[in-house]
Amino acid sequence: MNEKLRRLLKVLTPWLLFYACLCLFVFWIQRSLLYFPSHRSPTGPLTAWVHEGKTMGFGRELKEPQTVWLMLHGNGGQASDRDYVLKNLSSEDALYVLEYPGYGQQPGSPSESAFNQAALHAYEILSERFPDTPIGVIGESIGSGPASQLANAHRPPEKIVLIVPYDSLLAVAANRYYFLPVSWLLLDGDVPLIVKTHWWSLNTEQLSDCWNVLQVDSPRVPCSCLEP
Repeated sequence: MNEKLRRLLKVLTPWLLFYACLCLFVFWIQRSLLYFPSHRSPTGPLTAWVHEGKTMGFGRELKEPQTVWLMLHGNGGQASDRDYVLKNLSSEDALYVLEYPGYGQQPGSPSESAFNQAALHAYEILSERFPDTPIGVIGESIGSGPASQLANAHRPPEKIVLIVPYDSLLAVAANRYYFLPVSWLLLDGDVPLIVKTHWWSLNTEQLSDCWNVLQVDSPRVPCSCLEP
C-alpha cells in the first residue's frame, strides 16, 4: 500500500465510521422520523367512534346515512383533528375517521403494516354495519397508502379519494433523507400504491369544488370526484 493511499484511508476512516454509526442510529429511530402522532385530549365537533367497547376513532355518526365515508388521515395530528372535512360532505353523509395505532389514545406503534391492518379492520366493520349503503374512502397524505390497499377488499369502496397522496413511503423517505441509503435502512415502504393512478394538480383551497385527489383508476373502483 503506497503512502498516499495510507494517508487517504487515515483521513476517511473516522468519517466512514461516523457515517456508519449515523446509519445505525437512524435505522434504530426511523419510525420516530417518519410518523408524527399527537396525543392531545380530543376537542371539536367529532365524537368518539366506538365498536364493541373500543374507540376506533372519531366521526359524525348518522342513523341512516346516504353515504358512509371512512377517512384515513394524514401523518401529523390525530383523528379528532379532522373536523374540517365535514364542510365538504353532505349533511346526510356519515364520517368515520380511523385512529391509527400509536396515535391519539390508541395503543400500539405506527408502521405501514399496522396502518394497513387497522384500515382493513375498520373498513370491514363499516361494511358489515352498512351492507346496503355506499361506502367511500378518503385517504389523506400518508393515509393514501392504506386507502389504496382497500381497492382489493372483498367489497371494494364505491369511491377512493386521495388527498395530497404519495407513491410510496420509500420515495418520500429517500427524498427527505437523500444523504442516507434509505432503501437499505427502511423497514416500511416496500408496498407502493397498488392500483394504476392518474395525478391531479389541485390544491386544498379547491376542496369546495372537488377534492384535491389522485383519482384511482381501477376496474372495481369508479374514477370520480367527490361531489361537494
